[in-house]
Amino acid sequence: MKKIFAYIGWVLTVVLLGTLAACNPKEIDESADLGLNIKVFFPTKVVAGQPMTINGSGFSDVTQIVFPGDVTVTDFEKVGGGMIRVIAPSGIAAEGGKLIVRTASEQAESRVPLTLGNTVVSGFSKQEGEDISGGEQLTVFGTDLEFICRAELIDSEGNPLILEDEQFHRKGTNTVIITIPKQIFEGTWVGKLYTFDGKEILLPELNYKPGGGHWETVKTVFWTNDDPEGHGPANWNGTYRFALEGHDGANECIAELPQDVWDIIKNGTFYATFQLDPNWYQIRITNGHWSVQWQGADNDFKPGNMDDQLIPNEDGTRTLEITFGSDPLVETLDDKHLLFTGSGNTLMELFSLEEVWIDDGGETGPVQEVIWTNETGEGPADWGNLNYRFGLDGHDGNNECDATFPQEIWNRIKSETFYALIEGASPQIRITDGWWSANLTPDDIKPGSDLLIDNGDGTWTIVVNLSGADALLAVLDAQHLLFTGGGFTLLKLFFQEGGPTPPGGGGDEPGGGDEPGGGDEPIKTEGTVIWNTETAFADWSATILIGPEKFADAQEGDIIRVYLKDKGSDYNPIFKHAEDWSDWSEFQGAKVDGDGYFEAAIPAGALDELKSKGLRFQGVGFTIAAVTLIGSGPETEGTVIWDTVTAFDSWNATILIGPEKFADAKEGDIVRVYLKDKNSDYLPIFKHAEDWSDWTEFQSAKVDGDGYFEAPVPAGALDELTSKGLRFQGVGFTVAAVTLIPGPPQYEGTVIWDTETVFADWSATILIGADRFADAQEGNIIRVYTKDKGSDYNPIFKHENWSDWTEFQGQKEEGDGYFEAPVPAGALDELRSTGLRFQGVGFTIVKVTMIP
Repeated sequence: MKKIFAYIGWVLTVVLLGTLAACNPKEIDESADLGLNIKVFFPTKVVAGQPMTINGSGFSDVTQIVFPGDVTVTDFEKVGGGMIRVIAPSGIAAEGGKLIVRTASEQAESRVPLTLGNTVVSGFSKQEGEDISGGEQLTVFGTDLEFICRAELIDSEGNPLILEDEQFHRKGTNTVIITIPKQIFEGTWVGKLYTFDGKEILLPELNYKPGGGHWETVKTVFWTNDDPEGHGPANWNGTYRFALEGHDGANECIAELPQDVWDIIKNGTFYATFQLDPNWYQIRITNGHWSVQWQGADNDFKPGNMDDQLIPNEDGTRTLEITFGSDPLVETLDDKHLLFTGSGNTLMELFSLEEVWIDDGGETGPVQEVIWTNETGEGPADWGNLNYRFGLDGHDGNNECDATFPQEIWNRIKSETFYALIEGASPQIRITDGWWSANLTPDDIKPGSDLLIDNGDGTWTIVVNLSGADALLAVLDAQHLLFTGGGFTLLKLFFQEGGPTPPGGGGDEPGGGDEPGGGDEPIKTEGTVIWNTETAFADWSATILIGPEKFADAQEGDIIRVYLKDKGSDYNPIFKHAEDWSDWSEFQGAKVDGDGYFEAAIPAGALDELKSKGLRFQGVGFTIAAVTLIGSGPETEGTVIWDTVTAFDSWNATILIGPEKFADAKEGDIVRVYLKDKNSDYLPIFKHAEDWSDWTEFQSAKVDGDGYFEAPVPAGALDELTSKGLRFQGVGFTVAAVTLIPGPPQYEGTVIWDTETVFADWSATILIGADRFADAQEGNIIRVYTKDKGSDYNPIFKHENWSDWTEFQGQKEEGDGYFEAPVPAGALDELRSTGLRFQGVGFTIVKVTMIP
């Protein structure tokens, strides 16, 4: 699908966030006056005539803005004390420089430089003399194209037709897409482009024809607030916190988002809709550690500050368009999450908008709702090499899918008729699931099928309705939807009102065709197919040579698996060197036979030859159905303590992980066992190393995850693990790897503060309430667990009135990851009545505990 990203070009300064223990919105809004200060301006690259916005403080008395090259501007618009709108002047120095604002008595300089743009057009998607119709797109290529602000064409009556820049579709700064209006003047002529700084750029002389088509905006919702009242408005808390899928180990996020959505959030444009308190609201977009804030520190969206970016909706909500661009916040999101906080706002929805061009074919005709297009140039389907695989959002853990769809679209795919546009002279299409276990039709779809419509231009339309394919629907969520086969390239998927309908329901039977292995039953292959031509090895003259390009991404330990059929009594397969046909002993020595295949792991010394010359097979007494390359192991978390793939196909199977692997183990660490080939009789058991008895402390805590099982290390197991090790037994699975994952940190004592707080500057503080010290006794230890300790590290125990508490400070001691002090007898009354404050700089407080 063609994604449309609005280019904003914001480069934001970053100021370390001060206080986290925010009080009420007025206290934050009325924080210490920063004086004259430029927080951020955008765009940061301009040309003369470019509208700009400068955000900061103390702007009420600004009389001059000085641009690089000592160009002074006095004509500008002030919006309160925190915003200036100005037009970039001519004469800005080519090398750029800092932006300056001046009052009668002082000046402030921007932290980041302003740079000067220069629009250069390098080409067009249409060349001189070509035809172009109304509704078609004309793409302009070049550099600094964000400064193209206007196009001049001719309307059907021969009058000038001006297209402003908000009608363009942009992809970054190097591409501008102009949709030619439907009512365009018919004839051959030259249009023009204009930039903010007055450049005039001629379009190629094209033959214009009136036509039809339109853009449709497709809204894809990432997350919806299913309980606004229950979640409530943000109140300087972490309620509306989002993580990349698999990165919320502490279960602190309201939702995890799949990788494709996370990529849009980090690299594209998305939208957030808020319900705002009419009396006061303040929106801060930061990370879960509050260390980097979008738009710069303390630059929140609130009345009088950037509130014009909150677009009103008909239902009373307001929507903010968000493009992070190169903001430093982006680099922190994977580990520290995305947080919408502040006060007086309730986050209602996160979504993206994608503009899709619909070719109407004139004034009438069916309108297509396109849900996917082949933007990457993915080539022909080849029975597994380049499959077109699609999934439900959140169900593509291995990143195998070309696209995933939100639940709303996925439900329609499962229940409504949709269409696939393909290209190919003689296509053979199989619509199945990602495991090839259930097909839409008993036979593959080929020319002559009622489901395949010849469009007469080298393309075909497949009519797809899954509603009657019960077996396929039963596995679709977990196993995806796969378009495979041969002789075709998938171009797009779409819905269309009034389109052709299938002649009958779906079916469950597997189809025949030219799939790996041939015949009526498709072979379920694991890994990337690197050979798919069925080849009989009936005598010693038979051979296949798999070219070096198939091993371009091979790694040591990857598995080369050869799937077989018609295995005879004289079965004898041999790995060969490609050029001299000699036996490749490193592979032969590692060759093992499986159920319907043989395989061998790639030795390190074989990689260069595989990548430069390839691999040959020779032998007799078998037929090769397919050859695949299987990655050497799963992506694992933690320290690998077992890395030999081991099949537990009977109760005789076992592995023993030696005690040296647990030398650094701690209570609460996780022993995770990654699996493959999990069967219906799956039963794994943690065992004591020596007597093979079940280790009940582990078994009772064992939980299953996606592709693994795991259990935490009990305190009572440490001695035996470090002296004897750990055994596994069981049946119905294969162990791919075992890892040891560090558990959560252990805190001694009673936790009296558990909100992670960054002390980035002297404005940071926490106040631990008196109620936390109700049971405090003389000599109790107040321990403060810390992280991110900087060179300017300086923590201070404080009285409620912010004065240093010398009794504590004088006894403060440093430990490994904490500082602490005992409670003096004379401090008890004050602790129990007013509590304890901390201030300082150069560290982050993780937890505070009181130890008897």
